[in-house]
Amino acid sequence: MNIYSFHHKLYNSIHHIKEIQIVEKWKESWSRYGWNPIVLGMDDIVKDELYYNFLNVVKKFPTTNTVLYELICWLRWFCWSRVDDDLFACGDYDVINYGFTPEMVGNEPTLQQEFYFVPDCVVHSKETIFKFVNIIENKVLDNIDKYGYNYIVDGNRIIYHISDMSLTEKLIHYKEFPIKKYLKEGIFREIYTLSTGLQSLYPREQPDLNAEWVWTEDVFQNLKDSEKKHCKSKIKKYWKSGNILHYSNAANHYFADIFKDELPKDFVKTPLDRKINKCDILEYIEKEIIGV
Repeated sequence: MNIYSFHHKLYNSIHHIKEIQIVEKWKESWSRYGWNPIVLGMDDIVKDELYYNFLNVVKKFPTTNTVLYELICWLRWFCWSRVDDDLFACGDYDVINYGFTPEMVGNEPTLQQEFYFVPDCVVHSKETIFKFVNIIENKVLDNIDKYGYNYIVDGNRIIYHISDMSLTEKLIHYKEFPIKKYLKEGIFREIYTLSTGLQSLYPREQPDLNAEWVWTEDVFQNLKDSEKKHCKSKIKKYWKSGNILHYSNAANHYFADIFKDELPKDFVKTPLDRKINKCDILEYIEKEIIGV
């Protein structure tokens, strides 16, 4: 089965080189587990009337991010909607595979099991990706409050933000996402994103599946020593067994904080100061700490 990602050069010099390293790591990891990884870009999009209609809509979406970055995020879905595959996977190029095979998906569109967060990998059919793109183009702009976020600034001014991530999250929440099948086994979702993730790693009460807090570095640092040890052992176990699907950009500093006592000092600076390529951190944790 093909898995598609999308890359467009947004950064210059060393930052772009690092992005390319991540793309190559992505290709290698998915190939290893039986997938055919394909990276598309802006040159692969046919600039026809359908494209410009879609572009003119998503350009109007409010965002707190860089406009070009957000546009690329939207346009990748349009690009993927035009591939000639009856069934295919798609996702970010920093979703590194540690054991997820096409056989685990089956023969129908599938979402990873999630609670109020964006899946790492989506398996679409032509029908479901068309429905998703249609929602983006025809439903979102008039429903920013429903599918996006709003923030209070300066006490009373409201600013809005919508992204493909927030849309996916809200569609899942409202049970409006075109894909209805959820993959519940075979993947261990890394702990930083889910409201339930951290609690599942150490023995406490059953988590509230409706909770909306997410992992922060402080959460781990405030655990008891015995809980930290248990958390680390769980991560190592899942990583070795191939049940951690990815080590993403956002997870970079979380794993660095969890294993900071075992990492070189340059790897454990604050996230803004950390200049180490996340591929380098990944490789170090894999080989020196996890032992893969």
